[in-house]
Amino acid sequence: MILSQDKNIKLVIHAITLLSFLAFFLFGNTLFFIPLILYFVFKSQSIKEMNLESALFQFGVWLAVFLWNFVVIRTIMLSLLHIDLSTNSLFVIFGTIPLYTILLAAVILGPLKGILYELQNKEFHYPIVSRWVHRTK
Repeated sequence: MILSQDKNIKLVIHAITLLSFLAFFLFGNTLFFIPLILYFVFKSQSIKEMNLESALFQFGVWLAVFLWNFVVIRTIMLSLLHIDLSTNSLFVIFGTIPLYTILLAAVILGPLKGILYELQNKEFHYPIVSRWVHRTK
C-alpha cells in the first residue's frame, strides 16, 4: 500500500492529536499549537482543514476539562469551608467520573478512528468542530 504525501500528513496529524492527549493526561499540558503551526506550513486546503479541526478539537477538550475542574475544585473548597463533606462533595467527585470517561473515550477513539479512516481512503472529520471549520469556508 503506497500512501500519498497528503495521506501521510493527515495520519501524522491524527497521531499528533492522539499523542497530545496522552501528554495532556500525563503532564497536564496540551499540544494544540502544533496543528496550528502545521496549518501555516502546508498549502493544501484539506490538510489545513484537518489541522484546524485537530487544534479546535484539542482546545475544546482542554477547555472542557479546565472549566469542569474549576467548578469541581471550587465546589469542594466551598464544602470544605462549611465543613460539609458528606454528600455534596462526594456527589461532585463521583459526578466527574462520567465526564472524564466520555472525554477519555472521545480523545482516544477520535484520532484512532481518523487514522483508520485515512488508511481506508475515507473522509474523516472531528465531531462538533468540523461544523465550525466548514462554516467559515
